[in-house]
Amino acid sequence: ILNKDKTKSLKLIKLTKLDKPKILELFKITSLEKIRAFQSQHQFYDIDELLLIGNQKQDGILIKWFENTIDRHLEDNYNILANEFQFDNIEISTLDYKAKFRGKIDRIDISDDLKSYKIIDYKLRDGNRDGMQLAIYSKAIQFILLNEYDILSEPCGLIYNSFRYKFDDKETMGYKEILNNSKKGAFELIEPLIEKAFELIEQMENLDFSKVKNGKNYFRDKSMDLLKRD
Repeated sequence: ILNKDKTKSLKLIKLTKLDKPKILELFKITSLEKIRAFQSQHQFYDIDELLLIGNQKQDGILIKWFENTIDRHLEDNYNILANEFQFDNIEISTLDYKAKFRGKIDRIDISDDLKSYKIIDYKLRDGNRDGMQLAIYSKAIQFILLNEYDILSEPCGLIYNSFRYKFDDKETMGYKEILNNSKKGAFELIEPLIEKAFELIEQMENLDFSKVKNGKNYFRDKSMDLLKRD
């Protein structure tokens, strides 16, 4: 799919069940190579390799988590639009604010008819977040698709996929769909999060942290922590 100037193209990747064994095997090989680089520095390396990767009888938790990620993608039947997609100087605006953003999105999936897309962000820690980061990513991708490729597409998924997750999330293995967990629609959920991001930006511009600091001058408001971390 070429953009308006025919200088860039969208290349969609469609995975099938036949691709799964090859992808899993490649992931195992790559993961082993990565962790074995630290073998000489790690006193309990053998235990960690067994826990993360597993053995011939049983897969480890890292492999099971990745297999769950593949299975969810196959069930969705979406195309992979991009991995580690970087954007820069993309303007996002509301009625009261506007600003330019840059960032890197871990994964973007898009439907066959190009009318809906999903933003997936991988986390090494628990993904218990309000979705501000994903809301900004979503608006940026919507802007790029419309202005560069003349594609009008709506977000249908804002997803945190965390490898390290809490016990309460063991059934989903760290997979959290922000939109589905909310009673609001995509627009009703995303717009307030964008407004919240602009308010935090305005506070930083004005050096006014009165809403997010306690008496010891430590910034402990959850929203500020999210902005700094994400």
